[in-house]
Amino acid sequence: MEPKLSQFERWIVYPTHPWVPPLVVALLLLAMLGAAALDGALGQFFSDKQWRALAVAPMVILYIILVAPFMSRADRQAMAALRRLLPVSAEEFDRLSNRGAYVRPSGEILAAATGAAFGLVMVGLSNLGTAGFSWRLLYLWISTVAQFALLAWTIYVSIAGARMTAALHRLPMQINLFDATAFEAVGRQSLLLALVFAGGITLSLLFQTPRAEDLRLLQFWIVYLPPALAPVAVFFLNMLPTHRILAAAKQRELDETHRSMLQAYRASQQRLAAGQSDADGVAEATLLFAYEQRLRDARTWPYNTTMLRTIFLSGLVPVATSIIQRLWARFFS
Repeated sequence: MEPKLSQFERWIVYPTHPWVPPLVVALLLLAMLGAAALDGALGQFFSDKQWRALAVAPMVILYIILVAPFMSRADRQAMAALRRLLPVSAEEFDRLSNRGAYVRPSGEILAAATGAAFGLVMVGLSNLGTAGFSWRLLYLWISTVAQFALLAWTIYVSIAGARMTAALHRLPMQINLFDATAFEAVGRQSLLLALVFAGGITLSLLFQTPRAEDLRLLQFWIVYLPPALAPVAVFFLNMLPTHRILAAAKQRELDETHRSMLQAYRASQQRLAAGQSDADGVAEATLLFAYEQRLRDARTWPYNTTMLRTIFLSGLVPVATSIIQRLWARFFS
């Protein structure tokens, strides 16, 4: 059974005509130049860096189009990996996943409309007091609304995918605490989501006009520190359902091991009190102690050292990008 596709997947991830989304971005970029030409400002458009503000929207849209297939593939890989741990038939799993992964078209439309409304508010607030009509301002309105509509649409579908993964975690799974290979797909999914988030923030920063004096302002750090922490938060929040079931399984196994150790200790005490040899008891206690140590060392977060290093470095990229821009503007511009 083929999985049901959301409208986002039909239009962005797996479009019938793959050339349409890039063509839309190309038309947006051409329209940006056309707006400058109609305003009679094409000559100074690049010299005074007016293009930075107008190029943000088409670049963010292009970025989403490029990363969307990778995000969708990571979601499906995570679901396929978890499928191996569920004691259900392939048909039953397909039925569950199609039901859980179904994204209502009305929800997608509402998400895009909400993003568009937010874009209208954002561009309106940033242009308060602007008098007169210009083609560049009209372009800014249209492209910003399209950008935020697509962003909200992407976020809505991503949340729906994460919700499906979390739903699979609530089913009874065959968990091996010493082999978390199947759960590493969830770790890779979380890492990709976080890197996409960090990449989008960094991309938007690249098109801002830098000012070196901003580094001394508290507002700068208030604005940019949360985005720097956001990829780390996304990384761990997406893995939280996996951590919970692994931690619960680990605690259950530890509790059972402690009960076995207590029983072995009492049996050993009884044999020693009766003057019997306790060689078997010593061997059992040694095995139980070694098993307990292995349990305590078992990971309950599905990431490795490389993933952890990557995610923390990705959190520094947006802030580092902005700082480098401002220092460059001060000393070399």
